[in-house]
Amino acid sequence: QEDFEAGLPVAVLSESTARRLFQTSDAAGREFQLNYVTFRVAGVVKDVSNLATASYAQAWIPFTSTSTADFSWCDYMGPLSVTILPRDEADVPAIREEYDRLFAELGDEAKINGWKFILRERPYTQEVTANTPWASVSPDMSGVYRRRIITYLILLLVPAVNLSSMTHSRLRRRAEEIGVRRAFGARRSVIMTDIFLENLIITLFAGMLGLLLSLGFGLIFGGTVFAPGFGTSIESTGISLGILFHWSTFGWTMLFCFLLNLLSTGLPALNASRINIVNALTGKR
Repeated sequence: QEDFEAGLPVAVLSESTARRLFQTSDAAGREFQLNYVTFRVAGVVKDVSNLATASYAQAWIPFTSTSTADFSWCDYMGPLSVTILPRDEADVPAIREEYDRLFAELGDEAKINGWKFILRERPYTQEVTANTPWASVSPDMSGVYRRRIITYLILLLVPAVNLSSMTHSRLRRRAEEIGVRRAFGARRSVIMTDIFLENLIITLFAGMLGLLLSLGFGLIFGGTVFAPGFGTSIESTGISLGILFHWSTFGWTMLFCFLLNLLSTGLPALNASRINIVNALTGKR
């Protein structure tokens, strides 16, 4: 805090940058030149993936050690932005309240000079920021959610229709087997449950196989596939399992597959359970 308030030229380096400059990551206390200014290394941290656009850097310095804070338009607008990481989601309302209070005070000051702030529902969460590309446009999250739901429904219904036809065709070839089970007293509910569980087991195995293939592909080709936009950095993208894999995402994916399995198996399983025993045993359709 003292270094920040004094605007001292100190820096925190990423491990790869420290090794590039000093051939070692143990560089605390050493000095380097940045824009013809001598900076002292205050510490070294692990590399940050440049997919994390709000936190990625190779060197972090106090903005008070530069003239950035003095560069502004109309005395109120400048190049600085702030990203806040709350300790808990319950702190977000308090953050918004303080934000509104501070901007109300700044707005009263701006009115004296003939200016007015248009906040457009700020501050934004990360989700809103990702779906609001222009600073001069208010976020339309209802439209985003609506398009997202339509997309999910299409992704569910179209494959479900195709898979349902495939399941129906496969069950027709097993008509004799189902007829024998019905002849020996198997209830329709048992047959439907068995057919559903068969497809569910296949879904689980396919989900795990897809997860392994996705992680392998991401680790091998992640630097190309997940490359950030132009101008983000000159370094290759750092990809780790912690970035690629989250249990919540995998859980939602498997739930999606479960619903798809339910939609594609339900009607064929119901039809198979209602098959006439005599027709099934004689091979009639």
